[in-house]
Amino acid sequence: MCNGHASQCDQSSPDDAFKVSCSCQHNTCGTQCEQCCPGFQQYEWSRATVTNPFVCEKCNCNGHSDDCYFDKAIAEKKTSMNIHGKFEGGGVCRNCQHNTTGINCNKCLDGFYRPNNKKIDAIDVCQPCECDLKHSTGNCYEGSGVCECRSNYQAPNCDACRSAC
Repeated sequence: MCNGHASQCDQSSPDDAFKVSCSCQHNTCGTQCEQCCPGFQQYEWSRATVTNPFVCEKCNCNGHSDDCYFDKAIAEKKTSMNIHGKFEGGGVCRNCQHNTTGINCNKCLDGFYRPNNKKIDAIDVCQPCECDLKHSTGNCYEGSGVCECRSNYQAPNCDACRSAC
């Protein structure tokens, strides 16, 4: 009844003695522990068995979100990093905070960059690019923050014409 994820059931309501729900374990949720709880969807839910005591794992959003979902295509491509640093599972973070984006909230939004000295889980990991929009795209390079020049301007400062401006 509890898909191998509970050792006991609880009566849901004193008014309905026949309605029971499982006391879910392994980060599972639902009346019969039939799904991984929100934020614990790095892997596709599975019934627990004696040989496979499946435990739903927290998604690796690098501290920038607690919200995620499982995506089978991402799991097949091995592009989601789990909490152990391995590209396994299909957890995709959503509602990334702190100007982050990406499967694991591991990239900066356009107009922001990650300085070389910032750890990926730092709240201020993504710093705003300080670029002149007249001569640059508004984006800058990861690590250095050097502005990305428009095609007719020359790097690194975007302050000289590449050819004829």
